[in-house]
Amino acid sequence: MFNCRVIICSCVLSICAALIDLLRKTTDLLRLNEFVAIISVDFTKAFDRVRHHVLSQKFLQLDLPDHIHNWVMDYFKGRGHSTKAVDISSLIAWINASIIQGSGIGPSSYVVAASDLHPRHKQNAITKFADATYLLVGSTSIGTLVDEFDNIKKWAENNNMKIHPSKTKELIVSRARSRIPQVPSQP
Repeated sequence: MFNCRVIICSCVLSICAALIDLLRKTTDLLRLNEFVAIISVDFTKAFDRVRHHVLSQKFLQLDLPDHIHNWVMDYFKGRGHSTKAVDISSLIAWINASIIQGSGIGPSSYVVAASDLHPRHKQNAITKFADATYLLVGSTSIGTLVDEFDNIKKWAENNNMKIHPSKTKELIVSRARSRIPQVPSQP
């Protein structure tokens, strides 16, 4: 039971950290813009689509000791699936993509897999949490939004990801409007 609480606690803290990061980036952009467009991008079955050989290449770009890289890749290697019905088993289908979402290493491996997704324009921002990706574009740069989204689509295509169109949403956040005090009318 203790381990469950620790995992739940760390997940809640991670979600809180992601929300704080999203809020900070939105606030920073609002200081310079009238509004910020936030595009929440949903990748269909993102954890299932990470290719092991691509993940290995991205882990190699990190400053990790070889034995850590080898240990992580060994974790994903040699996984297969077979179905058994009564006394008949299917052949093993070897799995060369998929990082187990519910595992201890799955979410952090996805972060590594998505580590090369960056905005094309320095005034824009991307924030990521596990498989959630948010593109932030301020009003003064709104003309770059299509280019930024095309960049995300290209990254998705190169990384075996598919954008789920009905779950990808846009939110516009604007600065609080200053209120004009009500002046009583003169008789």
